[in-house]
Amino acid sequence: LVKNDPFDKLYRNFANRIWAKSLLEIINVRVCPYCNRQYTFTLRNDGVRPQFDHYFPKSLFAYLSVSLYNLIPSCSICNLRKQALNTYEAVNEIFYPYEDEFGLDIIFRTNPIDNDFLYWTGLSNKFDINIICRDKKQNYKVENINKHLKIESLYKQHKDYVRDIIRNAIIYNDSRIDELFEQFPRLLHSKSEVLNSVFMGCFDMENWGKRPLSKLTHDIYNEFKIFVNKV
Repeated sequence: LVKNDPFDKLYRNFANRIWAKSLLEIINVRVCPYCNRQYTFTLRNDGVRPQFDHYFPKSLFAYLSVSLYNLIPSCSICNLRKQALNTYEAVNEIFYPYEDEFGLDIIFRTNPIDNDFLYWTGLSNKFDINIICRDKKQNYKVENINKHLKIESLYKQHKDYVRDIIRNAIIYNDSRIDELFEQFPRLLHSKSEVLNSVFMGCFDMENWGKRPLSKLTHDIYNEFKIFVNKV
């Protein structure tokens, strides 16, 4: 794709005008759908918007440059990592955010380093963060997002955040969550709202796209609440 290509001109004309921001406001994608790590806010009047990833890269499929179904609001890291991956030939290499999701089949889990389980108390960084697949038939999804988007490597940088989740899971066990729910009925209308307030995430799967790291928060909390409630 060259700068004089008519489709490239169409895209540049679209991207540099108010149309792009209007579309983003309508779509209302608040968090990068590839990584769930960064906000993708649009500020129409301040000239701020996320990047558009072309699911089918415009360098290879110029005629899809301005297809609404081909424009994925994303963070700069995911857009840069994916770049010109030929998603047409590499079938199932990268999931299509408008239709696909990881849900509960693919989850985050911690693993001790050197068999040191002190991190279960929230006092140690001697653990790893991995993405695992409960359905072995979908292992290729994990392999591909790690290969192309380096998702697992990026999430390994969130150890401090995960330690906070572990500590909060210890402090706010099921009994404490129930107590807060009963104590503040006007503020907190469900146990999910209590968890959202305590962990600053969104625990309901349909709302994971509203706050960064919500899936990580959900998965790590559920990993550790089983342990905490046995203590």
